[in-house]
Amino acid sequence: MVGRFLSPDPFVQDISNSQNFNRYCYCLNNPVKYTDPTGEFFWIPIVIGAVMGGVMGAVQADMNRKPWHEGLNWGALIGGATGYLAEFAPTHWVGSTLYGAGLIAASGGGMAYATGGNV
Repeated sequence: MVGRFLSPDPFVQDISNSQNFNRYCYCLNNPVKYTDPTGEFFWIPIVIGAVMGGVMGAVQADMNRKPWHEGLNWGALIGGATGYLAEFAPTHWVGSTLYGAGLIAASGGGMAYATGGNV
């Protein structure tokens, strides 16, 4: 009735933003722009990144005549880390574009190095 959130968010999404330490703050105090239906969004990008990275790493390792399981392991690790780091992207479009380009370059270079390709 008073428009207050009664349950705290269990995760701190961005440690560089002091507003995230307020556990009763919902979607960076902007529920019109952002949504978080379950409050558990933190792990979804990590899992998606690990699965996609694992598949891509296995294929890339096979193409470079390396054991596919090494590419799978490294790809899952690099993809999961990239998914985790994507959570900290800036909200401004220029910053988020540059941040995303840096993540793609770092993950692509790491994947090529780990699977025996050209960096």
